[in-house]
Amino acid sequence: MGRPIKNAIRNHYEYDRVNNESKCKICSAKLKTNHGTNLKKHLELHPDEYEKFIKSQDKTFITTKPDKINANKFKQTTLQMTPGIRANHTMKTLIDGCVEMVTVNGRPYSSLNDGGFRRIIDPVLNGIKNSVSLNSDSIG
Repeated sequence: MGRPIKNAIRNHYEYDRVNNESKCKICSAKLKTNHGTNLKKHLELHPDEYEKFIKSQDKTFITTKPDKINANKFKQTTLQMTPGIRANHTMKTLIDGCVEMVTVNGRPYSSLNDGGFRRIIDPVLNGIKNSVSLNSDSIG
């Protein structure tokens, strides 16, 4: 006899032991599993029910992925940065931060070339008016 199954996520599914399938009570999708994490992942596709489920839990869930966002729910807005924003950085602190990101935090060198990182670091480099390139080739 296995351990007892107590995960409240299973309240959103009907489990068929014969076929080892869980049927979603919301959309009738059949999942070839009864594993709580997989069931929770599927429930994320139903944002209202997922939010109710998370709020009903006694403990806080830490997720490794950002919440899925339905872009249609949001109006397009323009962000304007205050022209007087100042940061106290030198080229050395930026390079040290990038080296730490790769060596201590275990991020790949290629992350220094990623679009999101470039959108953060390029304006900073322009702000300190440094002609040095900061990417995976210059750090490695």
